Amino acid sequence: MNPRPVRLGDLVGQALSDMEIMFEVAEITPVAEGDLDLVLMLDERWEREALKNVLKNCIEHSPAGTTLTLKAEDCGLFARLLVTDQGEGIAANDLPHIFERFYKAKNSSEHSVGIGLALAKAVLEAEEGYITADSEIGKGTTFTLRWRVRREQKEDERK
Repeated sequence: MNPRPVRLGDLVGQALSDMEIMFEVAEITPVAEGDLDLVLMLDERWEREALKNVLKNCIEHSPAGTTLTLKAEDCGLFARLLVTDQGEGIAANDLPHIFERFYKAKNSSEHSVGIGLALAKAVLEAEEGYITADSEIGKGTTFTLRWRVRREQKEDERK
């Protein structure tokens, strides 16, 4: 990992831009909101890849005409990004396993290898972050990505 200051809005914007064609083909509208000006110390390349894997999962399991919301929040000690789809949801018996490498839920696409969410988890954990998912069949899924906030002290605050 090569952490550098990254504006959360830039990370989100770049990931959405990279996935633009997938969103268009799936007829899903992404909406980014919240505290997008928050600056974090992250490896932007790897974190963008992790976020894209989450977005890809949401796109693959959401019907056309729905919205995918990315909401950034500054929670003091950590930053949180809620990625919420209006998809089919994840079965309760699959939910504890979706971040395991090579795990494929019953509703996975035939082309799924089962490594995207495992990679996202590994990347976030490598930077002292974590990812969780809450879901209910027929009501969609919310992925929560969290990163520790390392605030820079101003020179006069250190004196």
